[in-house]
Amino acid sequence: MLAVGLARFGLDLPEKRVRALFEDGCALPLAQSTISRLSVEFLVRWRMFCEERLPLATRALGGLVVQFDGTGEPSGGKRVTYRAREARTGLTLWADPLVSESEGEVARFYQTFQERYGTPVLSLRDDGTAAKKAMATIFPGMPVGEDHWHFFDNLGPVILRDYPGLVKGLTDRDGLSDLTKWSHTLPVAGWGLETLEKVWVRA
Repeated sequence: MLAVGLARFGLDLPEKRVRALFEDGCALPLAQSTISRLSVEFLVRWRMFCEERLPLATRALGGLVVQFDGTGEPSGGKRVTYRAREARTGLTLWADPLVSESEGEVARFYQTFQERYGTPVLSLRDDGTAAKKAMATIFPGMPVGEDHWHFFDNLGPVILRDYPGLVKGLTDRDGLSDLTKWSHTLPVAGWGLETLEKVWVRA
């Protein structure tokens, strides 16, 4: 359960990738239903362990920047695992399995989060209609941004139309995540915009 939970939520791998990781890397074939069940069990125990501690621990941040996102079943089912993560630290603050990513279900998740943590100073979300409406209802007036993956998936072909390979690389699999990790190793102090642009395009 711990291994599945850490792969699923610590490494941000979808259930399909977690299954492949255990089967190919550990010679341990697990059914998709087993991955789903263990993921939910991990979330339940995580909440039990952190429900009282995390709200107190996050006060030192002076306001939360929270990414809200739901991950659906790879088979196209309606059930999703919805999660709230502090964007600067990567810390999962709250997660819950929802029967669907409908406005009512998402609003219920937001309401639960608000009761425990208050209103974030900034939120990042996808461009789904249900998330937009639910967020406007529960967090009226809160600044909202679109997460990088959905931004590039929607606008990449327009703003980076001369670099289709770059857009595909950023939105496929772990492209953005890998670029973020790589950027932390670059000695960018003193670099100009022209140099940074060349590095960005080369990535």
